[in-house]
Amino acid sequence: RAVPILERLAKTTSGKERARVLLLAARTQGRLGDVEGAIASYASLASEYKAYPAATEAWRKIGLLRLDQGRYTEAEEAFQRALDTPAAGALAEELEWKLAWTQVRQGKFQAADEHFRAWIEKGSAAPHVHYWHARLALARGDRDSAVTALRVAAAPASPSCYAVFARILLRKLGVTPPEPEKGPERFLEPVSPRKNAETGVRRSEALYGLGFFEWARADSWALHGRPSRLSAPERLGWGVWYQQVGDFARATRFAGAGFRSRAGGYPRYHDGDPRWRLAYPRAFRDKLEGIDWPDTVPEDLVYAIMRQESRFDTWAVSPAGARGPMQLMPETAREVARRLGMPAPSTRLLHDPRTAVTLGAWLLAGHLERYGGNLPLAIAAYNAGEAAVDRWLEERPGLPIDVFLEEISYAETRNYVRKVLANLWVYSRLYGRGLADFADEIPLEPASPLPVVSGSGGGGGQGGTSGGGGPWGTFVP
Repeated sequence: RAVPILERLAKTTSGKERARVLLLAARTQGRLGDVEGAIASYASLASEYKAYPAATEAWRKIGLLRLDQGRYTEAEEAFQRALDTPAAGALAEELEWKLAWTQVRQGKFQAADEHFRAWIEKGSAAPHVHYWHARLALARGDRDSAVTALRVAAAPASPSCYAVFARILLRKLGVTPPEPEKGPERFLEPVSPRKNAETGVRRSEALYGLGFFEWARADSWALHGRPSRLSAPERLGWGVWYQQVGDFARATRFAGAGFRSRAGGYPRYHDGDPRWRLAYPRAFRDKLEGIDWPDTVPEDLVYAIMRQESRFDTWAVSPAGARGPMQLMPETAREVARRLGMPAPSTRLLHDPRTAVTLGAWLLAGHLERYGGNLPLAIAAYNAGEAAVDRWLEERPGLPIDVFLEEISYAETRNYVRKVLANLWVYSRLYGRGLADFADEIPLEPASPLPVVSGSGGGGGQGGTSGGGGPWGTFVP
């Protein structure tokens, strides 16, 4: 019903408002599974409103839908047409990246690399650009250029999954990845909250200790106000205090915006800067002692997922109904508990860290077993479910894991896997042995060819092997 209603509404409006309504109608068509109808609607809109931002968005949507179908030639054309619209400016970087990616998948390696080189020469290239520039260099046998690009990707301005991939490939090429320069061990000294509010701090501590969590939060907030109004040492002091009273969600917030610019874009091994450990804590450890922990699940993986799922907020509830620090759906939690021979947990128990971590860890163990220990696939399954991951593997078989991740249909899951892998990298550096703990579970090889889709799915051409071209289902941008 929604599409006809929107189409009728479009007849009563004009200009930008009509364009926005038509965009929404086309998007609704796509979400309802009428992909070709949605593409036709987007194309009609783009033709009618060529000078409007809606035209840029319409061509972008067509490109995304064709990319999802594995129709790379048509996707490339759509992204190019989006770039050619007058209103492309704000989306130009994303559109150029998508355009380059369609060229990679068609085997147009030289054309794609021209985009990557232009970004690199301008000094505006993100880690993913350096990484794929390196992969193209490896594909043409240029080891030296690949190593140079991988070393840049491996030392990002902030934690990145592409740094993880780059470091794995560097080690397999026999090259030691770069490390942050070791500066003087002088860290920011926290200012204790007690310095200016001894009585109030004691009151807040008492409220936390008695379990009056929301009262304690409101009381402590009244003491310090907005974090942006505090000095960096004061923010750090409050972060340490929040961690001590067990409010890890607040502690991570008070780690200090922008601290990485001083502490380095990523931590040294077992970095002593307290801000890293506030931002990436091993939370609730006192409550997790003695739990039934599966041998196949690294502790740092659980923390990496918890950080992304809830930022350690025990009372987090998602719009879909996922609950607690591990954001478990109640029905999923009950199924895991049944397999473990545990009583079915109440909804309230999913907010308890001990229960949530136990069930979340065993859910992860099942995903790891299903996907042969492959970490990125297990992480994707935690977010999207095994049925979605199984479908993607069936419809795009044989892809290297880095290519697979770029083409996951769900934008949320693509970004989720990237962020969890980046979190895991930081945790492994702070508390473990770095990627030595996980290299075997992230299957990447320097000699892996870049699959090329030929025929109706793409342009054929250079290098690689034929990849699958079937649709992945409805794209969710």
